[in-house]
Amino acid sequence: MKKLASHIIKELIGFGFRIFGVFYLIKQFSKKNKLYYVFNYHNFSKYNNYKLKRGNILETGYEESFEKQIKFFNKHFKFSYPSEFFKSTAKECSVLVTFDDGYKDNYNIALPILKKYDAKAFFFIVTSLTGTRDMLMHDKIRLLVQLNKVDKSFESIPRYLYKGTKNYDKDSIDYISKVYDEINLDEVRMMNNEDLEGIVNNGFKLGNHTHNHQGLSFLTESEQLSEMEKCDTILREITNVNTIAYPNGLYNSETIALCKTLNYDYGFTILPGVNDKGTNHLELKRIGVNASDSLNVIVFKIIMNYFGVSWI
Repeated sequence: MKKLASHIIKELIGFGFRIFGVFYLIKQFSKKNKLYYVFNYHNFSKYNNYKLKRGNILETGYEESFEKQIKFFNKHFKFSYPSEFFKSTAKECSVLVTFDDGYKDNYNIALPILKKYDAKAFFFIVTSLTGTRDMLMHDKIRLLVQLNKVDKSFESIPRYLYKGTKNYDKDSIDYISKVYDEINLDEVRMMNNEDLEGIVNNGFKLGNHTHNHQGLSFLTESEQLSEMEKCDTILREITNVNTIAYPNGLYNSETIALCKTLNYDYGFTILPGVNDKGTNHLELKRIGVNASDSLNVIVFKIIMNYFGVSWI
């Protein structure tokens, strides 16, 4: 009931923003103030992308919904990479699309649509998973819970991680990995090197998302450096890399210092809000969106983030 109420409220408020001209006014203010909206996606899984009830984590969809979103961005904003946005002096409302983790459906579904609308997009890659049948730990947990292979209580582990309060413990990692290996899943969920080369060849950019998708704020300085350098080494066999997205949005002052040492130009957080010309290049904000979001919900999120309201 709570999810239904939340969904209806977002739809109605977003619809009102569109009908009564609020979105138009925000767009004009955004142009005047030269704002930069960065939208953060992950994948097209029916588990992550849903309106009221989570679907099967191994099934994908929402291509039509995603295309409507990109078409909407193309109509109302100017697609720009960070280097273009920060150098431009024009009064424009700029937008960037980002995808975290390196899921296979980013290549199969998102890439053709992004290319169709001449969008600008970053794909942040977890290089330890590239070309493998492995999955991120939180995806393993969700899959195994859906298959009734592990207790539902394991779902709390990623939630603690996202809050930055507790990392995965070794016993849980070992147990989940063992059960996951036993199901012998014969499905590639992540992109391989050929896919990554295809992204670059189509004019889009790759970025660092660490080698093992570690919460950087839980690691020592040397461990952070290792995670970042391993990822760079692999990706730089394909293209130049000077941008990072911090896994789960977890980073600290040591992370920022390392980014400067490694000569990264830009770093993306999951802090909500909108960027302007004065935003720290290594702490760019992103608006979390799903491919399943309606345009009403997209408008709702845009305006809530414009005003700095966290309930999205």
